[in-house]
Amino acid sequence: RGSKIADGFRADFVVAERLILEIKSLAVVLPVHHAQLLTYLRLSGLQIGLLMNFNEPRLITGLHRVVLSRSAAAGSPANIPSATPSHGLSEAP
Repeated sequence: RGSKIADGFRADFVVAERLILEIKSLAVVLPVHHAQLLTYLRLSGLQIGLLMNFNEPRLITGLHRVVLSRSAAAGSPANIPSATPSHGLSEAP
């Protein structure tokens, strides 16, 4: 927000200035991909991110929600956030 960020840090989509949507098409989503989204959240000041992997038989399987705590977003060194991703959505039968 008003700050210039290096070209290497570009989120795929920022939705309604509320969340970051990071798109992937990978055989396996690794912890480094969640860390990438956490970095984007910290740099943007946003708290909610979705990591969407399209290389899944069902799209809901590839959806991971990542939430950055307010204290971690503020840059508190005592509170290094842990990315405990979960899609948090129930599947329809």
